[in-house]
Amino acid sequence: MTQFGYDRWQRKEFIHIAELMRKFWHVAHPHKRNNHIQFLQTVHDDYVELMEKLLRYESAYRQADNTQTTLLSSASIRLLKEFGLRYGVGELYRRVVYLRYLVSNFDPSVWLIQHCIFGVIFVLEILPNREDMVRKELEILCDSIKKLQSKALTTLSNMKSVFPDNKPSNGIDVLISLMDKTLEAQVHLKIPKVEMLDDLIVQCIKETFLPSYEKMKLVCKNRFETG
Repeated sequence: MTQFGYDRWQRKEFIHIAELMRKFWHVAHPHKRNNHIQFLQTVHDDYVELMEKLLRYESAYRQADNTQTTLLSSASIRLLKEFGLRYGVGELYRRVVYLRYLVSNFDPSVWLIQHCIFGVIFVLEILPNREDMVRKELEILCDSIKKLQSKALTTLSNMKSVFPDNKPSNGIDVLISLMDKTLEAQVHLKIPKVEMLDDLIVQCIKETFLPSYEKMKLVCKNRFETG
C-alpha cells in the first residue's frame, strides 16, 4: 500500500469511528427524543419491575439447573447495572430491593439461605451511616431484615421437618448464621430492642420442643394406662 492509499484509508477509518462515537450517549440518560420514560421520578420503580421480570424469566432455567450459583445470569446482571448507571438508580438501592426480593421469595433450602446471607453482607458492606440513607431505602431494608429474621426463626422451629435426620448436615448451621447476620444488620441500623442470638435460639428451642415433649408424655401415659 502506498503512502497516499494509507492516508486515505486512515481518514476513512477516523470518519467511521467518529460516526460511531456520536451514536453513544454522553450524558447519564438518553436524549429526550429517545427517552420512553415519561417521568424520571419513576425510574426506581421501573428498575424493580425490570429486576423482577428478569428473575421470573430465568426462574425456569434455575429450576432445571441443580448447579445454580446465582439467581441471575451475567447478562441480566449487566443489564441491571447499566440501567442503574444510566438512570441514576444507586447501588445501595439496587442491593436493598434485591434483598427484599429474596425475603419475599424465601425458601428454606441451604443454597437460598446462603444466598440470603450474602445478600445481607452485600448491603452491609456499602451501607452508609443511617443519617445518609434515603428514607425509602432505610424503610425497605429495616422491614426486609425483620422479616428475614422471622422467616429464619420459623424455619428453625420447623427444623425437624425442614432438615429431616439432620440432612443436609450443614442446614442448621447455615440457618443460625443467617440469624446472626440479621442481628448484626439490626445493630448496624440501630433498630431498638435487638435480642442476642443465644437468647433467640433458646427461646425457639423451648417453643419447639415443649409441645413435642407434652405430646410424647401423653402418648407414654396412655400406653402405661392401657398396658
